[in-house]
Amino acid sequence: MEPTNPGTSANTMFVFRKDLIDIMRRSEAKGFDQQFQFMVEELKKRTNCNESDDINLKIKMSKFKSEFRSRWRKACRIDEKFKKTNKDWLETSLSFPLFSKRVSENKRGRPSIPFDLCSERTKRLKSKELCGSTLHLYYHMLLV
Repeated sequence: MEPTNPGTSANTMFVFRKDLIDIMRRSEAKGFDQQFQFMVEELKKRTNCNESDDINLKIKMSKFKSEFRSRWRKACRIDEKFKKTNKDWLETSLSFPLFSKRVSENKRGRPSIPFDLCSERTKRLKSKELCGSTLHLYYHMLLV
């Protein structure tokens, strides 16, 4: 992975690996897995990740966990030796997508109602709108 500057861009947050390890160590937990879980929860908060979006975050963190654990074992679990032998690895950053709040949470005006609860007229208008656009039909077909 190429080194990048930590911080955020429009839709991405960059975090140094050493900062992730520091987050783990700030945890009150005693075991490695509990510290790792604390770090994952902290990243979820920082990126506004919810349950439906967290699969990519979990995959990336799983790779980080296995790589960190193997490097930590090679350093005989000695902090100074680990930092010295993995200096370049610790100075690289990982990117995480920033999730915005759901559209319905940010949307102004009248809240939208689920299709099942709409009136007959509204259902008819929404159906007509969907039938008029092949792009929406194609998108719906991909979802189903």
